[in-house]
Amino acid sequence: MSAPPPTVPSVLLPELIGFVPQFLLDDIINIANDATRQTVDAMEAFLERRDAARTDPVDDWKSTEELEKGLNSFQTLLESHVDIAFDFFEAWSLRNIFAVPADLPVVAPHQKGLNLEQPEGREAELIDEIKELRKKLEAHRKLRRLYTRAVRASAAQLARSRRRLEKLSFLRAPQLQALIEMPNEFQAMYNSVSVLPPMDASHTAIEPVAVPEPGKRQWETNKTGYLNWAVEQLMQRAKEQAKGEGVFSEGSSAVGAATAAAYSVASAQDVKALLELTAPESNFKRFVEVGRVVLLKSGPHAGHIAVIAEIIDHNRAIVDGPTTGVPRQSFPYRHLSLTPLALTKLPRGAGSGVIQKQLEKEATVERWNKSSWAQKRAAIEKRRSLNDFERFAVMLAKKARRDTVRKSVAKASA
Repeated sequence: MSAPPPTVPSVLLPELIGFVPQFLLDDIINIANDATRQTVDAMEAFLERRDAARTDPVDDWKSTEELEKGLNSFQTLLESHVDIAFDFFEAWSLRNIFAVPADLPVVAPHQKGLNLEQPEGREAELIDEIKELRKKLEAHRKLRRLYTRAVRASAAQLARSRRRLEKLSFLRAPQLQALIEMPNEFQAMYNSVSVLPPMDASHTAIEPVAVPEPGKRQWETNKTGYLNWAVEQLMQRAKEQAKGEGVFSEGSSAVGAATAAAYSVASAQDVKALLELTAPESNFKRFVEVGRVVLLKSGPHAGHIAVIAEIIDHNRAIVDGPTTGVPRQSFPYRHLSLTPLALTKLPRGAGSGVIQKQLEKEATVERWNKSSWAQKRAAIEKRRSLNDFERFAVMLAKKARRDTVRKSVAKASA
């Protein structure tokens, strides 16, 4: 059996014949199905009229039920035969009626005016032209993207410029005129001062003011700072006492009376001298202060040292040990031991990085490890970690040492 000849693809058929073949076949099948339903409906109406016109009805026979069953069977059989017949009709039509041979000289509408007999070189030229057009199209798209990006950047720059202009809007205020006229007033003031006689240098000497160290209060710096703080407290109490007695009132006389009441206690120099003479020598050498190195006595980091970074109140302080494994935390004083070591010039509230640099600069951890306190604690920890055999060896060593000492003492006293 020979193969069927090649035909035109079904996609081109609607363009050649002006309509879709499948739609035409579907319309024919739908008309046949409608005719089948109309035939069944007409037969049902005829049988119902005939049953109603019968003169000899049968009591045991249900005519309505029999009619429905018979009509349903007839409709099913008829539709089945119609479907089978029109399926064959559809397949036969697509293979014979709507099958256009491929060698038939038919020109499709979209091929009118085309010269398909072109040399091979022309096809290569067309491909190159298509590539060039694609490059131009891509360049146009890229230019459009750059243009959109430039528009957005310009809009953002315009918004920033407007915000800056709003910030400089105060230059339009009328108060600016007063600032413009100030240089003239300064010039007049300078001319007035320049004609004054020169001042004596001895009268212009300024007594240096003691500035407290950063991170410490005035009474924590040194003895002089404590005395100055005490004098200020006494002067303040004297002023409050004078105010309570009604000395303060409006006018310059009230100020003079308040000053006299304040100095009635004593002058500042007298109070300083009195405090220096009467202040007993303190026995405490270690104080809770910023930069003091402390030993933790409890908690998961017991036995480690840390630095007081900030004083919270009379019960707690913030400690930090960036080089000893102690995290920054609040710690009560009752679980701390003050060591003789302290970081100099450590500001209050210093961070872990600043504390670490200061510890490394002053070699605080190395100094602590070399101290007798740390060595004694290391010996105790080592003794606690011994097992039974090592403790027995230590006992024998102590016994041998006692024997040696006893023999040496007996020999020296003989």
